[in-house]
Amino acid sequence: MLFVFACVSMQAQNLSIEEVAQKWKSSIIKVPGGGDKPDVVKLLHAFHKALPAYATEAVVNLSKDPKFTYMKDEEFENEIIVDRKNGYVCDDAGGTDSSSMEACVWRRTNGHRLFVIVLSQPVDPCIDVVCFYDYNPKTATMTPEDGPLKGFKLKAENYNRYYKLPRTGKDFIVGEYLDDGFVEHIFTWDGMNHHFSKTVSRKVEE
Repeated sequence: MLFVFACVSMQAQNLSIEEVAQKWKSSIIKVPGGGDKPDVVKLLHAFHKALPAYATEAVVNLSKDPKFTYMKDEEFENEIIVDRKNGYVCDDAGGTDSSSMEACVWRRTNGHRLFVIVLSQPVDPCIDVVCFYDYNPKTATMTPEDGPLKGFKLKAENYNRYYKLPRTGKDFIVGEYLDDGFVEHIFTWDGMNHHFSKTVSRKVEE
């Protein structure tokens, strides 16, 4: 009974993705032992400690093993990647109704880091949350900041959008499913921030 109680207590601490959406912009996050060059795993762990969510839990737990890099569940089609070298992690639900996450880190020319995490929930309700944080090595803190989408006009409703973070390369991509196909808005990296570069359109084949 004690074991069951402990599991329930741990689960109760997790926030819904909707709650993360409400809280992340006001959350300045301390990164224990952050140092000058924290990797994506260290930043993710700090984020999860401040804003724990079911979507990030699996990656956080598996990445405690420094040798872990990849796992795929053939039955449920989800895929978990921890790529410390390229600064990328994800828990891809494989198109199921489970929540998913993706996170990436970029090195800024001023010595800081940009940490971005996307949390997605496909049902009840459909929601995607994209959080942008600047990591300051002098204070070992992550501070929320506006991303490149502030002021950028999107056409599709929230549930018809998707976001892509790069495992390789540096582009941030926002996609929209429209009536006659879909578009992808490409935001390129200048060393400090992402800026809109171009939109690529694709039509649905009849």
